[in-house]
Amino acid sequence: MLIFGFGLLTLSNAILTLTNSVPLIFLATFVLGAQIGVSHSNLMACLAETTPAPLRGTVFGVYHFFSGIGIFVGTSAVGYFWEVFSHSHGFGFSVFVV
Repeated sequence: MLIFGFGLLTLSNAILTLTNSVPLIFLATFVLGAQIGVSHSNLMACLAETTPAPLRGTVFGVYHFFSGIGIFVGTSAVGYFWEVFSHSHGFGFSVFVV
């Protein structure tokens, strides 16, 4: 399911890279929401099942710490490409990274 979720993320970013159409932007946003629902819930369940009970709080804290750093760095990079080049370059960078 995680691979399917990352496929949805790539599809959403590819649509956003290639379009200026409002309906397609809404479609890409819907696909992105589906990706978050599929990937996040499965990843959290996987972490909970594979971590010993005394370490779960620590593991979730470390996961969210590094997720926050990744979100900050990733959105900063996309914002840079968006400002310097165009929105297509920003989302194109995102497709490349995924």
